[in-house]
Amino acid sequence: MQKGKEMVWFAMLLGALLPSLSMARAAAPTVKDPVECQLKSGEWAECLWLDVPENRARTGGRTLKLHTAIFRAKSPSKEHPPIYLLAGGPGQAATEVFVPLPETFRRLRRQHDIVLIDQRGTGESHPLRCIQDKDPKWELLFDQKLAMEHGRKCIERLRADTDLTAYTTDAAAHDMEAVRQALGHEKIITFGISYGTRLALRYLALYPDAVAKQMLEGVLPPDVNFIRERQAAIDSLQGVAALCRKDPDCQRWGDPWVHYQKLQAAWSAQPRVKAMDPRSGVMKDVTLRADHLESGVNAFLYHPIDMSLVPRVLYEARGGNIAPLLAKALSADAGVYDGLYYLLVCAEDIRDLGTPITDMQKTAVEMCRFLPDTVLPKDFRRQPVSQVPTLYLSGGLDPVTPPRYVASLKNSLPQSTHLVLPDYGHNISYVSCVQDAMIEFIASENPRIEPPACLSQLKGLHFFKGASTP
Repeated sequence: MQKGKEMVWFAMLLGALLPSLSMARAAAPTVKDPVECQLKSGEWAECLWLDVPENRARTGGRTLKLHTAIFRAKSPSKEHPPIYLLAGGPGQAATEVFVPLPETFRRLRRQHDIVLIDQRGTGESHPLRCIQDKDPKWELLFDQKLAMEHGRKCIERLRADTDLTAYTTDAAAHDMEAVRQALGHEKIITFGISYGTRLALRYLALYPDAVAKQMLEGVLPPDVNFIRERQAAIDSLQGVAALCRKDPDCQRWGDPWVHYQKLQAAWSAQPRVKAMDPRSGVMKDVTLRADHLESGVNAFLYHPIDMSLVPRVLYEARGGNIAPLLAKALSADAGVYDGLYYLLVCAEDIRDLGTPITDMQKTAVEMCRFLPDTVLPKDFRRQPVSQVPTLYLSGGLDPVTPPRYVASLKNSLPQSTHLVLPDYGHNISYVSCVQDAMIEFIASENPRIEPPACLSQLKGLHFFKGASTP
C-alpha cells in the first residue's frame, strides 16, 4: 500500500470509477502452454500468456493477454500446492516486486511452484501508466491545476484502447482463477502483501474451494477504507517519537512529534519557499502544504531503516532543510502503475470516503468526478467466512495497515495465527525469524502455529546517530 504517495499522485489521478463485474465464475481461458522466458530482471522462468476477456460482463468484447511467471519446484509433488504471490500498491506488478524471489520463497520453491501473476493493468498485462519519466513530476507535485489537467488528458488517452470499467479487484480475482485452471492446479496457497491481502481475501470469497492456505502481510480487510484512515500514520509517528524519547542517541534531535506538529502548523499556512528539485538540483519557488509534510513523513514510516531517520529529518526540516521530506514524497510511487492504482482506489475507497478533509482527499474526489460512477458487488465489503488456515503478519508501527485491522477478521477466519513485530513498519516478511515461521506454517498440518521465541528478541528500530550532534 502506498499511503505515503497518495498526496502526490491523487493530484495526478488517472483511473475510473468502476461498474461491478458479474459474480459468475471465470470463463474458460484461451490456453497456451507456458514457455521458458527471461524476465525484466534477467531471471529465467516459465511464462504463460493467457487470453482473458477484458470485461467479463460483455459478450464478444476485447481480450487482454495476462502475463504469469512460474518458478517450478525443484522437487515437485501433488502434496505441495503452488504458492501464488500477490503484489501490493495497489498497482505493483508481481513479476517486478517479487523478482528475484525473496528468501522465503526461494526456500519454499524446493517443493512448491511459485506463481507470479502481473495483475491486469501492471507489468506485461496491459500496463496502465499515467505519469511518465518525461513528465514534470516536481511541478505536478506543487501545481494542483496542472496536475488536474494532466490527469484529465491521461484519462482520455487511455480510453482509446482500455475499458476503464474493467480493472477491478473482482476482475483480478477472476483472472487468478483463470490462471489456476489453465495451469491445472487443484488448490493453491496465496501470499498477499498490503493491497494483495485484499485481493487474496476476495479470491477466497469468490473461490473458497480453491485455497489451501493463505499468508497475509500488512492486512487490508475489505471493509477498511484506507484513504479515510489517517490514524494509523499518526499512531506510527507517535510510536517512533515514544521510542526516541527513551533513546539517548535519538534525544539529540528533540521530540519528533513536537517537530511534526510545529511543521504542520507552519505548512498549513502554505508558505512560499525555495526548494531544490531532487532530480535536477535546481532551486525553485514552491508553495508548501500540510499534505506535502504528511506524504513525506508517511513514506519514511514503512521500513525501520527509514524510520530511524525520522527524528533527524524532522529536526532538520524545522531548521529549513526540507529537501529529504520533499524528495521522499516525490519518490514514494516507486514501482506502482499509477493508472491501475487509481482505477482501484476511485472505485473501492474514494467513492465511500464521505466528506473529504485534507487537500489530498479533496483533489482525489474532484478527479474521480471525471469518471463514471459504479456500484460495487453487494458482498464486496463482507468478510469471507472460511476454515482455511491463515497466517497474518504485521508490523506494530505500520503506518497504513496496522495490526488492529486483523481483529475484524478473527471471527470469520478462526483458523489463524497473528505474528506482530512491535517496532517494525509495513513489511516484516524479510526478517529471518518471520521467514522460518512462514515455512513452518506452510509445512504444518496444524492450522495454527506457535509464535517463534525469536520474535520477542527482535528490536527493529535503531536510531540514526549521524556524523555530528546538533
